[in-house]
Amino acid sequence: MKIRLWSKINSIWETLSLTQKFVSAMALVVILAAWFVGTWVTNQISASVLLRNADTTALFMQSILGPAVHELETQDMLSAEQTQRLDEMANDPALSKHVRSVKIWRRDGTVVYATNKELVGRNFGVEEISPALAGKVTAFFDDLDQDENVHEKEIGIPLYEVYIPLFAGDSRTVIAVGEFYEDGTALKKQLWAAFLRSWFTVGGTVVFILLSLILIVRRGDSKIRQQQSALEHSEHEYRSLKQKNADLRQDIDTAKEQLSQLEVETQRRIGMELHDGPAQLLTFILMHLDEIRDPATINPDPESREHRLIADLRRAASGALGDIRALSRGLFLAYPDEGLDFPVDLANTIRAHQDLTNSTVDCQSAVGADALPKPIAQTALQVIREGLMNAYKHAPNNQRLVIVAIAGSTLTVVIENHGAQPKLRQAPEAPKGGLGLAALSYRVGQVGGALEYATPDKHHTRLTAQFPIGPATATPEVTTSA
Repeated sequence: MKIRLWSKINSIWETLSLTQKFVSAMALVVILAAWFVGTWVTNQISASVLLRNADTTALFMQSILGPAVHELETQDMLSAEQTQRLDEMANDPALSKHVRSVKIWRRDGTVVYATNKELVGRNFGVEEISPALAGKVTAFFDDLDQDENVHEKEIGIPLYEVYIPLFAGDSRTVIAVGEFYEDGTALKKQLWAAFLRSWFTVGGTVVFILLSLILIVRRGDSKIRQQQSALEHSEHEYRSLKQKNADLRQDIDTAKEQLSQLEVETQRRIGMELHDGPAQLLTFILMHLDEIRDPATINPDPESREHRLIADLRRAASGALGDIRALSRGLFLAYPDEGLDFPVDLANTIRAHQDLTNSTVDCQSAVGADALPKPIAQTALQVIREGLMNAYKHAPNNQRLVIVAIAGSTLTVVIENHGAQPKLRQAPEAPKGGLGLAALSYRVGQVGGALEYATPDKHHTRLTAQFPIGPATATPEVTTSA
């Protein structure tokens, strides 16, 4: 039950705002503090008022009761003469209007005089009179529940008791204790007025402090809410901008891929145009140059102007035709329908280079058929073609090695050219055309990759390209071709 109640209180507490939590906590603390301070102040005021009234009345009563108790120094009870004199004093209208009952106690707790004669001679102990026996004046409102207060309770008005020490002659020896009950009606009203004044003062101060704190916390809570709202707005804008950046990045990647495909189609079209246009025209020119070499119409002297002109034209046309065929062949080889099966495309690329250059290439690949996106596969194959061709141009007799591997989410392509091949051969002339390192680096960057060229020593060069491909999903395989 207690756990359920505490859980319910805790759930309600969590739904409150910062201001409501503060007001609730501070109200509890301030109310407890106000109750403590108000009670303490009220008690202090009551004690002060009672003691002040008691001191005033005690001096008067000591002057009346003091001479009457001197007999107790030599005897246990008061004489009849002293008892009669005390009765006359207690019944005096001027005194009885304020003092409604009088008692005199012996040091052992025996009542030796009382307005209610039934109490005389009875012993009620010294607990109530012990402060007075020590020489102190005490005063308080009593509930009148003791046996010795039956007469005072029947009076039916508020009474406060005053205990005063009674001394022997001029000495400070207490020989008896005087007790009298004074009408406390007026004093009750004074104490109630003092109680109200003290509580109004304490309560007003507490309310002022609490309201001031509430205003401060409310302003702070409002400021925090504004800042929280601004922060949420900023976070929303940040997420929106982040999403826009992601969309723009996706658009850029898509544009790069489309541009790459456009370049592929453009170069393929250029190759076809070169092959079908200028190359055919040059072939036609060469054929007709052969036809006009008729000895009947041309000066038979090989050193004649006509022979030299025809030789120059034929040589120029043959050279142009060779350049155009090499260029168109390079463009056609650059971008076949690759990217569908990378290991097959890689093997075809290596084989095409070997057939074109009449050389050998070692290849080590650990990339599966479906491991690479098409744009990256095409660019990687282009890097291999350009790298092998550049290596062949500058050092046709050196050994060449191609390494293709995936590590994590990165594809790495390495083309190395080092040392001398086991058997030197007459190297055919390297085909012309190609992208060059600058254009190749740009092409690699278009798909998010990076190209690096290094020469560890004068007989060793290395071309490295790295492409981000995301998590690898290929089944590794190793192929070697020579």
